[in-house]
Amino acid sequence: MSLVLNKDDFTPFYLEDLYNKYENQYKYNFSSACMPIKSLEEVFQTNELKEIFAAIAKLKLDYTYALPHENLTSALKEKLYQKNNVFITTTGASEAIYLTFKALFQADDAIIVQKPIYQSLYQVAQDAGIEVIDWHLKNNSWDFHELEYLLKQNPKIKALVINNPNNPTGFAFTDTEIKELGKILDGRLLIADEVFQPLALNNCSNVAQLIENSISICDLSKSFSMPGLRLGWLVIKQKKQQEKIIAYKNYLSLRTNIVSEFLASKVLEKSSQIIANNKNILKKNIETLFALNKEDLFFDLEIKQEKISGLTIFPKINSKFTKLDFYELLEKHKVFLAFGNNFGLEYQDHCRLGLGNIADVQQILKFAKISL
Repeated sequence: MSLVLNKDDFTPFYLEDLYNKYENQYKYNFSSACMPIKSLEEVFQTNELKEIFAAIAKLKLDYTYALPHENLTSALKEKLYQKNNVFITTTGASEAIYLTFKALFQADDAIIVQKPIYQSLYQVAQDAGIEVIDWHLKNNSWDFHELEYLLKQNPKIKALVINNPNNPTGFAFTDTEIKELGKILDGRLLIADEVFQPLALNNCSNVAQLIENSISICDLSKSFSMPGLRLGWLVIKQKKQQEKIIAYKNYLSLRTNIVSEFLASKVLEKSSQIIANNKNILKKNIETLFALNKEDLFFDLEIKQEKISGLTIFPKINSKFTKLDFYELLEKHKVFLAFGNNFGLEYQDHCRLGLGNIADVQQILKFAKISL
């Protein structure tokens, strides 16, 4: 499918609108794409916290710089990325996504987008008049031959957009596959939303390590369990891309939060233990899910356990439960379940299931025994 909208059109962010409207009305979130949220106390020892709080108290609450503070840059390079990368900090990954499409593309450009995918990774571009060409999931994978065909069909294509590991399916490209994507793109830009990549169970690398013309988007929200800091970043290799994004950012957040940048540098120093702990939680939750009696589930768990690399899966709703209704689940059972139509009408018989919180995973077992 290929669709171009007028640049003045605006499309609501369906999934986020649901959360905004109902976030205080559910007890269990079957569709959460988060790990258990951490406090600073859970990450740092008492003496470390005292030092951190003392340092924050002395911070001048001034603007930060256009580029992240040297301490944050050092932590990003040491823990996650190569030395030659340039970073732009943003208010979460959401601003990073918005900046990328607004600053680097214009109406009548064309991009290919992996589908299904988080809505902002195509909607921002589409609403700006950029042609969005879908690269659809088929048989639990994305066909690289189809990608080659799409590129040959449209010489205007300037980039490929992926989410690795993918939200909502949880599937991830391996390093070998990412390198193959680079060859197929032949110099075109690869944009990767990698908010789940540090936690990826298949240990896939970030695209900045593998592809020269690439942009990696990440944040502290998903893999690091700290969405409240609202700190994200772009990893950029090309100087012109960096300059365009910074220029556009001047009209948005301008600068990020100085306290969040400081805390981010400290959190990243502890990132190895945070990620190791979260990976253990995720693995156990997946094992719990796959131990359930599949005959009683409201979804078809047909994928292989070892294929799951991210925090979510995207199964079809079982034919026995086709009358599942979002509002009834919310009102009657206090359950939030994101149906697949939030990721495109062609996925309306699917649902997104989150694997990060064991309480929600265990509740799925109880819920499976409820007669609806």
